[in-house]
Amino acid sequence: MSVRTRSRWLPGLLAALACAFGGVAFGDPVVFLASGVGLAYVAYGAVAGEPSPDALVVERRVSDDEPRAGDEVSVTVEAFNASEAHLPDVRVVDDTPEGVAVVDGSPRAGGTLAPGESLSVEYDLRARRGTHEFGECVAVARTLTGASEVRATAGAGDTLAVRSGGDALALREQTESAVGRVETDDAGEGVAFHSVRAYQHGDPVKRVDWRRFARTGELSTVEYREERAATVVLVVDVREESRRVRAPGESDTGRLSRDAAVELAGELLSRNDAVGVAVWGEEGGYLPPSRDREVAAHSIERLLAEPAHVPADLDLRMRGLWRPATLARHLPGSAQIVCCTPLADDRPVEAAETWVANGHAVTVVSPDPTSDTHGGRVAALDRRRRARELRGFGARVADWSPGEPLAAAVERAGARWR
Repeated sequence: MSVRTRSRWLPGLLAALACAFGGVAFGDPVVFLASGVGLAYVAYGAVAGEPSPDALVVERRVSDDEPRAGDEVSVTVEAFNASEAHLPDVRVVDDTPEGVAVVDGSPRAGGTLAPGESLSVEYDLRARRGTHEFGECVAVARTLTGASEVRATAGAGDTLAVRSGGDALALREQTESAVGRVETDDAGEGVAFHSVRAYQHGDPVKRVDWRRFARTGELSTVEYREERAATVVLVVDVREESRRVRAPGESDTGRLSRDAAVELAGELLSRNDAVGVAVWGEEGGYLPPSRDREVAAHSIERLLAEPAHVPADLDLRMRGLWRPATLARHLPGSAQIVCCTPLADDRPVEAAETWVANGHAVTVVSPDPTSDTHGGRVAALDRRRRARELRGFGARVADWSPGEPLAAAVERAGARWR
């Protein structure tokens, strides 16, 4: 907190002294009386006084400092008049985290404060995956003349740590032998009921159907749907022709596709799935699938960071521009493909058809860049046509509006696929 005095009254004092001296020197009463204007200005500034150094107290409150990606977070900055004086001109400004959009309200306000009153600034942020740092929130109170001001700051270094959203994308039954969380049609260990068969010597006691034994006296064993791990390659469409912005202040679809891929990768790795990433556009690059959670997550975040560049120390294949058919030759036979693309043109549809033809299950997560304008409605019709074509040859499509959490779009799409 600080008090700063401005010299706005000094010109008035100098003008008053000049007029008084000139009036006496030249014997001109009009010039001498004009010095009264400057003296009145100086006197007004003196009467107005200076605000107390501890007149203002400011603080920032965040509704949730660890939200999920896509959630709206409410921020309140409050300036309190702790003095006994009236503060006629109070202004509050908050320094929001870089790259996090304000979706409602404003991070600045102004007004007057009587003793004991407070002025609040309220606004909402759209949480984006990652850790974001606030700057200072600043409250300034000035006197009526503006000759002096008191300034209070707080909250520098406050962070917003955004977690990945809910459950991972529901995957297809294209798995490996490793244990995971993708349900298969095979009987074995798991949690979802599959069937009941006759008891065999050596079956685990915990899987014996004791209720049936009590009714019939026959031993039987309950089988569950076996859960296995999958191999997933996330294809991130960041081509120039795919970068669209739905509204001013929002992230473009290239950024949204990157964020979606990083979020999905984290959730899939937590389920013991092997995850790789292929960047489609810009410098390109293919990071082969890995099940090492910490190493893979860190490598994927680095590869998909902005400003876009391919880290030289990453073990990448297909550096530079590549074709979808080229990727198919690099993939493990059991790999599924999850393509993050806005479906802004027909190339993702052609690519998905190539991957399906090569035996890979394909899921498309599509951030919607279309707006409610004439051009936006035409673009929306084209997107829906492409989505129908994708579904027509067996690909799944999860449509994601940037105004909702990715987890909600994934959960809604998963309910349709079951």
